[in-house]
Amino acid sequence: MGCNKSLPVQVQARVTSQSEVYRRRPVQKKTSLITKEMGSLSNHFEILSAMGSTSTGTLLYARDLRSGTLRTIREVCKTITSDYSSLFLEVTILSELDHPNILKVYQTIETNRSYYIVMESADGGNIQDRILKSGNEYLVSKFMHDVFSAINYMHIKGIIHCDLHIGNLLLSNQTSDAIPKITGFSSSQKSSDIQEIDLALLNYQYISPDMLDGTVNEKTDIWSLGIILYKLLVGKLPFVSKNKKEILEAIYKGDLDFEDPNFVSLSHNAKDFLQKLLVRECFSRLSAKDALNHVWLQQSIKDVGLTYQIVQKLRRFKMKTSVVRSVLSFLNFKLDFKEHEIIGLFKKMDVNHDGNIGKAEMIDSFKSIGIDCANEMDSIMNNLDMDQSGSLDFTELKIVLINWDKEIKKKLLGKVFEANDGAIDYEAFKHQLHDILPSEWTEFAKRLRVENNRISLPRLKEYLKTNIVF
Repeated sequence: MGCNKSLPVQVQARVTSQSEVYRRRPVQKKTSLITKEMGSLSNHFEILSAMGSTSTGTLLYARDLRSGTLRTIREVCKTITSDYSSLFLEVTILSELDHPNILKVYQTIETNRSYYIVMESADGGNIQDRILKSGNEYLVSKFMHDVFSAINYMHIKGIIHCDLHIGNLLLSNQTSDAIPKITGFSSSQKSSDIQEIDLALLNYQYISPDMLDGTVNEKTDIWSLGIILYKLLVGKLPFVSKNKKEILEAIYKGDLDFEDPNFVSLSHNAKDFLQKLLVRECFSRLSAKDALNHVWLQQSIKDVGLTYQIVQKLRRFKMKTSVVRSVLSFLNFKLDFKEHEIIGLFKKMDVNHDGNIGKAEMIDSFKSIGIDCANEMDSIMNNLDMDQSGSLDFTELKIVLINWDKEIKKKLLGKVFEANDGAIDYEAFKHQLHDILPSEWTEFAKRLRVENNRISLPRLKEYLKTNIVF
């Protein structure tokens, strides 16, 4: 049941106190929150309801006035906290992540009294709410495969979550196609620059033994995922006691309840997987990458076939100008296009689970349906890889596979870019798009015959469709 270790008194105090923290590095540096918008929240969103409250303010459910898309907005009141370092770090970290199972942050708004963090809507409740009974191994495996995929991606990017628990695993919607979204990044760390963490702010039942030892690494997240998985499968946490002090002692010793009847009744593969996640010594735990290859997680992978039509679209697709690339990125950012099938395809092609599709993975994916495009892959990747990173992230694949011929309409463009009398303000349009050279704007204005600082909606629609090869 575990080794004979005792939880040091000073560790217990750190987990209980609201002011004490452990340190591996000096106090974290102040970072800048790049505010995208200033002014009243009501200028941008219609507040539909209050979803609840957090330690820093209210959680709001809102509709974007421009696009009509639904968003979750987290308020951070300036009167409640004056130390925004963890908030700034959280937003910075999330702005660097692009994975279908990580909750996206779209916008920040600063007012005189608050910061508002605008996130994608995830109104399906947490994972536990969807599991109708303990022991539903297939459904739990399906959800947890997605979660481990996102954690592996984060670890490759050098990000450690540090506060994974069931409440931070939300479902995207209330349908049967819902996917998990990881949230709650306020304690996240960059592995290259570990900063202080206030253990009292974490959910103590999911804290790893290494955190109680005063260290943080990628395996910290693996332990927390093991606790989550145990609760989902067994229906309770893996501790005999319900007393906080005794639970912390059990965590520190690695003394978990593997004799509960509901645990014993699990499949052999489920028990094996859990026991390889919940190892006290962090270096002996599975990594996220190794976990994804475990037979228990593999059982729920749905075989999403790459079709000839999709391959042909990937081969043909091209955005001829920087303005087109920027407009499509902005439309994808502002609107909720259907992505369920694209997510499945992305994970099918991302063979090594690193959250990107590399050139070799593209070649192998094409070969899987009998198409050899090795000689033209450099050209294909150049067209699809918008940031020229050498691989495709999820957003880049999604932009390629959206049916733009159907989606690009005057009504949609007018809504997103706030048209008035059939035209868009040219300067406002330019302000919302990025990475476009002055010479390209000059050519764009000439092509669309911009007059009196106005862009005609019909001309913009025609320009976009003419400069996208579908």
